Amino acid sequence: MAGSDFYIAGSAHYPSDDWISDHDWEPAGRFAHSPAQADMYQLAATEGSEVLAVVDYVLTFAHAAATVNDLIVQTESSLFLGGSQRRGIAVGHDSGDALLLGELTARGFDRIRLDLQSKIALY
Repeated sequence: MAGSDFYIAGSAHYPSDDWISDHDWEPAGRFAHSPAQADMYQLAATEGSEVLAVVDYVLTFAHAAATVNDLIVQTESSLFLGGSQRRGIAVGHDSGDALLLGELTARGFDRIRLDLQSKIALY
């Protein structure tokens, strides 16, 4: 059965131009196994391919972004930084668009800044 899920991956190349597409790190158990995202996808699939295409692109993208945003703001920054000064936080499709949510530093999560916007790679 087809479905939709999201996972975490990391790049050691932030903020290079293509950092979003570099998966230098993938933890064991990296998939979220999100029941909400799976339910959205399955419900949309019953409505036909046009509805499914919109839900798969827009709603699952938005759901992943909201979930990642909540995780970042509710978790101690040092757990994600792992000794780095900064990390870019983004969501995207495996072979599609990516959206930079912001930059994480020891001071916290800085939402998208214009100077970082140019670092987004659409792949």
